[in-house]
Amino acid sequence: EHLVIGIIGGVVGAVASLVAAEWMGAAFSNWAFTMSFPIQWDIVLFTAVGVVVASVAVVPLGLFRVRLMDLVEKTKEFSH
Repeated sequence: EHLVIGIIGGVVGAVASLVAAEWMGAAFSNWAFTMSFPIQWDIVLFTAVGVVVASVAVVPLGLFRVRLMDLVEKTKEFSH
């Protein structure tokens, strides 16, 4: 589950950063001065992989927290 969320988040984050860079370049450009941002695929890949690794790295923390919970009691608390 975390892997899928990480992959989706990595792809969306990489695309969003590319779009944001283009929009900022367009906002700062005028007829006398233009800014272009060539896509550096190694940075895009690094960003996507970093998000996936971060999302998978938090799995043990979540498992540890769930293991300490009394799930029956928590279910009773939230059902009222």
